[in-house]
Amino acid sequence: MSSKEVNMKTNHFFLPMKVPTKTFQEKKLRTVKGRAVLYTPSELVEIRQKYISALMPYAPPVPAEGPISLCLMFCFKDKKHKPGTPKITKPDTDNMGKMFKDCMTACGFWKDDAQIYRDYIAKSYQEHEGIFVEIVEPTVL
Repeated sequence: MSSKEVNMKTNHFFLPMKVPTKTFQEKKLRTVKGRAVLYTPSELVEIRQKYISALMPYAPPVPAEGPISLCLMFCFKDKKHKPGTPKITKPDTDNMGKMFKDCMTACGFWKDDAQIYRDYIAKSYQEHEGIFVEIVEPTVL
């Protein structure tokens, strides 16, 4: 058997911003002609645009096609907590990650977020508020 070499293409960046605490899980329900209809409130539309605007300068020229390992660290600033302290209050990391990954897909980081085979999503209090993103694309040679 021949040994295979794994090559890693890594991209990482920090988006300095106030991290939104609303998530797409907070859609609203209304009745239209007797039927229940889910809709996205304007506040969530604004958050989506904020994420997309912040992400676009880091988007690759061509979307990734292979497997993706993704690390997201949502950094909150709060005078009551020391930097590095885990944030254990809402919003939930899975909801935050879903919204952010959808925006990354819209920006063309990858063709489909189903390519993400592993993700690490964390939230903590830090000195600087924002979102740290690390994307790793392993390829076997």
